[in-house]
Amino acid sequence: MLRIIGWVLALALILAAAFGFYWHGAQEGWFGSERDAGVIQGKQIPAAVVAGRTAATQAVAPEGSNDQILFGDLHVHTTFSADAFQFSFPIIGGPGVHPVSDAFDFARYC
Repeated sequence: MLRIIGWVLALALILAAAFGFYWHGAQEGWFGSERDAGVIQGKQIPAAVVAGRTAATQAVAPEGSNDQILFGDLHVHTTFSADAFQFSFPIIGGPGVHPVSDAFDFARYC
């Protein structure tokens, strides 16, 4: 019985040391650093251009249609999205991670 308790305590000590090592490494930035939001490119679209686009869209929209394509329908994944963070890395064939400014620019210009 003492032998089992010794093994359990040794395992608990090893796990605690591994967790402490990992925690210290994460605090010191050993595993990478967090990206910032990036820089938004370009200037604001003039109100006249936005009004013109709205008028052109309403002119060709079917009568009584309230459908609207929202940003979530066509969006750029950022590093804040769990699936994009995992599946966008070039090592697995993805295009790379995108900062939040890329998503904002996509919403403004596309």
